[in-house]
Amino acid sequence: MGKQLASSCRLLMISLLLLVLFGYSPTNNNYRRHLMDSNNQSFFDISLNSEERTPCSPAEKPSDWLGVVINAPLSIDKTKSIFPVCGFYRLSLFNMSDSEPLKIWVRHVESGIEYTGFMIDIDDNLEAPMPFTQMPDKEAIQYASKTLAAYFNPNILDYVEMPFIIGSYQVVIEYGHEKSNMVRVSIDN
Repeated sequence: MGKQLASSCRLLMISLLLLVLFGYSPTNNNYRRHLMDSNNQSFFDISLNSEERTPCSPAEKPSDWLGVVINAPLSIDKTKSIFPVCGFYRLSLFNMSDSEPLKIWVRHVESGIEYTGFMIDIDDNLEAPMPFTQMPDKEAIQYASKTLAAYFNPNILDYVEMPFIIGSYQVVIEYGHEKSNMVRVSIDN
């Protein structure tokens, strides 16, 4: 029994060392590729431009976590004409008062050209009141511990003016003075 346990511990240590050496982590694209290959199609079955939690949404974060995190399919068939991303943010309300709207950064890897756009939907119903008539005062202590959290699932092509051409793309979301992890997506024929 002792030899088996020692052998198992050695095998576990070697496995952990290999994982560290080859850079496997939850944000590593190779690790994400391993997890998402079987679910790539799921991104094309979700309700886009919504605030719903979906099977493609990032994993639940601890309640004290603040930031932005995104998932995206590893590849997109050019004939689909959609570029889905699923994300989640939890941000300090204190930092939201001077923040830009949710910003989408897309970089075409082969050309190095960057495209940006804001996730803003035009509301034709002018009778509805704005959610905030005035943002909280930066000095207001009561807002320091308040957070704002939501899921988001944009079709990037609805918010970023860019050509939908074959190649690799890097995507980052910025909101509330926080930047998300970077995901890489390839557009294929």
